[in-house]
Order: sequence, then structure tokens, then C-alpha cells
Amino acid sequence: MAPTLSLTLAVFLLGAGKSFTAPDQATTQVCTDINNALPGKVLTPGFLALEYEHETQQYWSTTLRSVDSACTVQPTSAEDVAAVVKVLSKYPSVRFATRSGGHDPNVGHATVQGGMQIGMIDLAGASYDADKGLAYVKPGGEWNDVISDLEPSGVAVVGGRLGEGNSDLPGPRRKPGQTLVNKQRYKD
Repeated sequence: MAPTLSLTLAVFLLGAGKSFTAPDQATTQVCTDINNALPGKVLTPGFLALEYEHETQQYWSTTLRSVDSACTVQPTSAEDVAAVVKVLSKYPSVRFATRSGGHDPNVGHATVQGGMQIGMIDLAGASYDADKGLAYVKPGGEWNDVISDLEPSGVAVVGGRLGEGNSDLPGPRRKPGQTLVNKQRYKD
């Protein structure tokens, strides 16, 4: 089978199992306005929408992988997030959700069927200010991003996941004692 035909068939089959609810007019306008404000940062479902499909498959919970937003915006700065909020403020009826690391298993917390999603994946990581003794954690990552960015500074985080825990940014700890174990693990 020719490579182009194989790719087309794969994309078609990837989206074949999904049911998509058409967004209302206000949601469609929000997606358009955000795309105009942040060109190249808005993903939409549809034929050959590989980036959109990839984004929807990044959830830890398989239940959330079948929830389709009308569009997903991937801001890369605080200014981008501000532009999204500015557009959303003009359309109070539009449902939206913000996705951080993707480990919240509840439908509606980081997903929105037919609404607008803000995917923070490009705002991941952390930095450490040794003079202030303060870590700055970005909203889009997982604990592995934070730990690996802070480790060279010799600091550790209180939180995260060890073993079979179910914790991720920005949610609360899920298992008692995790922070104690983390602290002991990174102790000199």
C-alpha cells in the first residue's frame, strides 16, 4: 500500500471510533478568534488532524481520550494564556477546560466535550532561585518535569508520585506518606 494511502487510512481509522458533537456557534467563534490571536497554536478535530488526535491521547485515563473539544489551544507563554482568557471573557456561555499534566481521571475537569480546551503542555518545567530559596513551577508539566529541572539545583519537591500513586500537577496528593518518602529519597 502506498505510504500516503496508508497514512490516510490510519488517520481515518483513528478517528472512526470517536463521536463528535458539533460545537455551538459561540464556541466555533471562540476557536476562530483564538486562532486569529495565536496563529498555529490551535488544534481542531477533523480529517488529517494528527496533532489534535495526538493531544487527545495524552491523558492517563483512557476514559478522557474519547472526549472531543471543539478546539485545543496550546499557549507557550503567559501572554498567550492572557490572550485566550481575553477572548473567552467575550463569550461567557462557552464551556472550557484547562489540561495540565493529564492525570485527573474525571470527565469535565481537564476535558470538555464540544467546548474549548487550553492545553498547557508547552508550559512545563520548573526553575529555582537559590537567592530566594524559591522554586517556580510551570502549569503544564508532570512531576517528572519538575523533578528533573530542580534536581541539578539540589532541591526536591514535596509531592509527586512514587510507585502506584495517582498524583500529578496541579492536583492534591493521593496517597498518605508520599511527601515523607519523597523527602527521604532526596535527602543528602
